[in-house]
Amino acid sequence: MKNKTSETAGANPSPKKKWLKWVNITLAVLLVLAALSTGFGGYTLAVAVKDTVTEKDVPEENESPSEISDLAQEQISDELVEQMYEELVSVSKTIMSIDAQYSENGVMQAEYALDAIQAVTEKVEELYSNGDVIDYSSEPENNSVWMKLKSGIEYMYTPNIEGTWSSGNNIDVITCEPANAWTTSIGLADATDVSAQAIASKLKKYSWNGDYDDDAVNLDVLKNFTENQVILWEGHGGYNSKTHSTLVTGSEFDEMKYLWDPIYYAMRLDLTSDYLDGRIIGSGDNHLTVTSKFFDKYLSSMKGSLVYLTACHSGQDSVLANSFLNQGAEAVIGFTDTVGCEYSGHIMRSFFDNLITISNSKYNTLREALKLTTDRYGANDAVYSINVLNEEDNTPAAPIIFGNSNLRLSEENGSNDVISSVAYPTKFDSAITLVCDVSGSMDSRIDTGETKLSALKQAGTVIIDMMKGFSDQYPGDYGMGVVQFASSAKTLAFPHIDYPFIDDCIQSMGDGGGTNISSGLELGIEQLDNVTASNKVIILMTDGQDSNHSGILQQAEEAKEKNIRIFTVGFGADADESILQQVADATGGEYSFADTTNIVGIVASFMYAQQSTDSKVLADEQGTVTQGETTKAKAFTVPKEIGDLNGILYWPGSVLDLIIVDPNGRTVNEEYPGATINDANIPASVIIEDPIPGKWKMMVKGVETSYDEEPYYAITSFKKLDYSGVAELEPIQLVGAYCLPIGFFMLLLCSALLIFFNGKKAKRSQ
Repeated sequence: MKNKTSETAGANPSPKKKWLKWVNITLAVLLVLAALSTGFGGYTLAVAVKDTVTEKDVPEENESPSEISDLAQEQISDELVEQMYEELVSVSKTIMSIDAQYSENGVMQAEYALDAIQAVTEKVEELYSNGDVIDYSSEPENNSVWMKLKSGIEYMYTPNIEGTWSSGNNIDVITCEPANAWTTSIGLADATDVSAQAIASKLKKYSWNGDYDDDAVNLDVLKNFTENQVILWEGHGGYNSKTHSTLVTGSEFDEMKYLWDPIYYAMRLDLTSDYLDGRIIGSGDNHLTVTSKFFDKYLSSMKGSLVYLTACHSGQDSVLANSFLNQGAEAVIGFTDTVGCEYSGHIMRSFFDNLITISNSKYNTLREALKLTTDRYGANDAVYSINVLNEEDNTPAAPIIFGNSNLRLSEENGSNDVISSVAYPTKFDSAITLVCDVSGSMDSRIDTGETKLSALKQAGTVIIDMMKGFSDQYPGDYGMGVVQFASSAKTLAFPHIDYPFIDDCIQSMGDGGGTNISSGLELGIEQLDNVTASNKVIILMTDGQDSNHSGILQQAEEAKEKNIRIFTVGFGADADESILQQVADATGGEYSFADTTNIVGIVASFMYAQQSTDSKVLADEQGTVTQGETTKAKAFTVPKEIGDLNGILYWPGSVLDLIIVDPNGRTVNEEYPGATINDANIPASVIIEDPIPGKWKMMVKGVETSYDEEPYYAITSFKKLDYSGVAELEPIQLVGAYCLPIGFFMLLLCSALLIFFNGKKAKRSQ
């Protein structure tokens, strides 16, 4: 008997079987599409996730320094070379003949320095009127006169003041791989040699491999600064706003050899482009003086290196330090002004002694070592004061760290003797730089009897406390930097999360000089341009007038291009409110007026600016309250968004309470959902996570007041937050995101249907 399969094999299929066949084909096609969509969705999500990780976790690299023009690549005529060096010889003779009237054997007593600079300035003004000098800048506060000659080369005069490391004719340098040392003869014999030897003997992986003194400190030595070195430099330096910090080398320009020795003449040709591009400038004693441009041009990688510069003005601003940091150096130490040799010698020896000292099972960091050193010898050289210029503008010099102040020369217990860095962020969630006017007018007193400067320092401390509170409350890093300006600007601290260190820098601010707002903005912009942060803000404070409006607005435009907002604070009635308003408007910031009749008004302006940097201010109020009184309610509206409500209250002393009431009439206290209250310190703060949207109220209660009318300032703000942590997807990515779950579901469904129908078919075939 034949089976049913054999009987029907050649027959036409029934309609029912055709239906099953098309079901199978359809399910198979859907199965393929499901698989493809699953793969497509997976690929697209992988791209989305990759983009999210790249944006969030990979730090952006700092912009490289701008390219410096290199005239060596152009044809330099013999006539230009001859003109250049003839001008250099002529100007040097002219200036040094003036210097000789105030000095003896090239060394000047401090009390004659200002007169010498004035005499040189008068001569330069004459050369300028004759066309022999095409530009100049006389800066007595920086102990320098800079000029540009007709050929394009630059020359700077800085008197060699006895007992200081201003520009002079002797220099000893040690470069080590990774430790260098050199010798000085200032009464603290061998400060650098002793420091280098101490490092090499204490830390087994450090060796003292380079000892360069006097004329051995040539340009080739400087060009060979490289990775994994500790570079100790002790010698003369200068500063002018046109050149920034300069270092005097041991190499000399010999004018007699230049005139009569053809071989020497040919050698000088190699320096022509460096002179014309401002990498080398002329100096009074004919020693080759280098600027930051020299290091920008010639340095290669300095990864893992530490640079210590004992030279006057070597840390007056960050330009020279950045030449090393931009090539990967871990940190640079310099001095903020004209520094006395005795003080600097003590600082160097003690600093490196403390660096190789173990505390709490670890070697000291740069910051810890410097703190121990300055505790012993003073925060600046005022104790060893040399009245370099005059009583009105004699700024003490202090050591300053650029870069990683948490650097160690060795890991704990000497187990790994290599330069080691810890906890120094280069990427911030938010970075703020305080740019503060410390001109002479800041020494005037407000109604409370305090000086404006002392009130500013109090306000700075309040801002530090607020930043620390933000850092404690929210994940991420909130960095702060400090710049002060008067006639010129100085960097006191780069953006950092070491808040006690930043507060120390604020408290160290001094007063004296004119009001050069653009110089302060320039350094503030430079600071923030060298860090990565989603929110970059300058808080600019000034109490005076600056006629250079075009320069200020130019800096504002640069800030805008770099996505830096500037919040401005007019510090009293003499502030130029018009230009401050323009700067704020141009950059997306805000202007506020600081009422200098009381400390609360000053602090209020800074609190408002700080809260505005990454939050929306909902309400603020400045007033007074008596004991037992509760102020009239101040209403504000919380938006329908995800975020935190922040309330902050500041007052000079006694006991006040900040009262916040939600739209349901419930007062915020410790039991309130999502509330964090800190009323143990001033300023007091209240933070409410994901608050109810709607109308809230703010009041202040006088619990115990020190005055009949206690002044206060209260502010509420809303910080918008994104808890998702997922980057927004592009349309193509959204398609893929939906394809993944749908495709996977279709894959399972089609597979189940195929199994089901084929199973039924198999049963019918039996």
